[in-house]
Amino acid sequence: YNIPEVRQSLLEEVELIVTRPYTAFGPGDRIEVHATLRSSRPKPLKVRSFVLTLHEILSIRLPTQKGIKQNAMTRTRIVHEAKVSINEKIARSEDMRRTIPMIVPAGLVANTIRNGRAIELQYELSVKAVMEGMGDPKVEHLHCILGTVPRARSFDIVKYGSHLSVSIQAD
Repeated sequence: YNIPEVRQSLLEEVELIVTRPYTAFGPGDRIEVHATLRSSRPKPLKVRSFVLTLHEILSIRLPTQKGIKQNAMTRTRIVHEAKVSINEKIARSEDMRRTIPMIVPAGLVANTIRNGRAIELQYELSVKAVMEGMGDPKVEHLHCILGTVPRARSFDIVKYGSHLSVSIQAD
C-alpha cells in the first residue's frame, strides 16, 4: 500500500511533477495526488485546471490455435475523473502546487488481476495540467492496485492478523 512515487513530464518548457504517497486502494478510498507545475517560459502562462483520471485496462488473451499465436485484445475506459479548477497565471521560475483528490467509486471498479491466464484487469492514473495557449502536460501510466477492502480496513486486518500465533504441538 505505502509505496510512494514521483513522476515528471516536460512539455514546451513547462514541467509537471506528480507525487503520490501510495499505490493501492479499495472502494471508497480517497486517492490524493500532489501536482507541481514549474515554468521556464519567458512569458506567464494561464493554468486552467488539473485533471486526475482513473483508467481501467482490460486485456483478453484469446485461446491459441494450432501454430497460430494471437495477440491480446485490449480495451481501455475512463472509470472516474476529478478536476481541480485553478484559473491562475504562473510566471517564469514559479511553482504552482495543488492536491487533486478523488474517491474510488465503489460500484464501478473490480479487483486488479495481473498475470491471469485469460484476462488481465489493471488500473492506471493520469494527471493532466490544462493550459491556455499551449499543449497540456501529462503524466500517464501511474499503475495502481484496486482491491475489495478499503485502506483503513486493510490496516486492521494486517494488525489483527499479526497478533495471531500458531503453535505446533508434537504428538
